[in-house]
Amino acid sequence: MDEPPPGKPEEVPREDVARGRIAQGTVEGRAQPCRVILRTRVTNISGPPEDRARNLGQIFCLHVLNRQLKTGPDDDDDDDDGRPFDVVHLLPLCDSPHPVHAWFMYDLNFDSQAAPQDLAQIPHEVYLCSLIDGRWIFTRRGIWSDEARKRSSSHQWGGSPKVKSPGSKH
Repeated sequence: MDEPPPGKPEEVPREDVARGRIAQGTVEGRAQPCRVILRTRVTNISGPPEDRARNLGQIFCLHVLNRQLKTGPDDDDDDDDGRPFDVVHLLPLCDSPHPVHAWFMYDLNFDSQAAPQDLAQIPHEVYLCSLIDGRWIFTRRGIWSDEARKRSSSHQWGGSPKVKSPGSKH
């Protein structure tokens, strides 16, 4: 009889849960550059393994930022208007056939014409993503941000200039 009473899950102090709105203290200025790093079980993401990174980014943008993932102009669009777009980084394990946890990284609102010289100037936000009863829950993990900033520093802001963003037509 020492079990906790049924009801809402225990809350973790100092963390924000985003459910269909921006959690306080997160990517508030939707037009501001931000590196977002997500951790989740790869087999929870719908679609073929090669589409997981883009699909999770789309889910995050819809649920947390209330906007679409913007992966840049299409190849057949000759008019690159220079507006900021989102870059999807492809990290190890994101296409694993096994139910492993993996990291996913996105550079939101990348503007090649106004790219900062120092990645440390860009805010980094980390979320733990859970799929519970068919609903995505994004829990901001501020405690992971410093470590994420260090580990992700090997990835150029905006991705490699030679790599196309997944989701762009080839």
